[in-house]
Amino acid sequence: MKGKSMCTLMEKDVLIDILAEAIAFVGYREQEGEMSPESIRLMKIRRFIYSSAPEKIDFDEIKKEINELKKPFLNKPKVLLKEYFENQKKTQEQI
Repeated sequence: MKGKSMCTLMEKDVLIDILAEAIAFVGYREQEGEMSPESIRLMKIRRFIYSSAPEKIDFDEIKKEINELKKPFLNKPKVLLKEYFENQKKTQEQI
């Protein structure tokens, strides 16, 4: 991940937000106990962003990679907490 162009501190903050959203997005679409290669890569990117100075981060490259890692999950339903929500619905129906 050697940056071709450096990013600003504000861009690094934006990447942290984009990454957090992507990690949650992918995580909610994985089966419980499963960790996809995309999730593992997102975690590695997170470690890189947090541990690197903005000058070492290529904003456009990282943002593009994060978006690519999300693509396989775009049409998948949320499965995390599915059982919890189903039980909540049953409980509401009984009330």
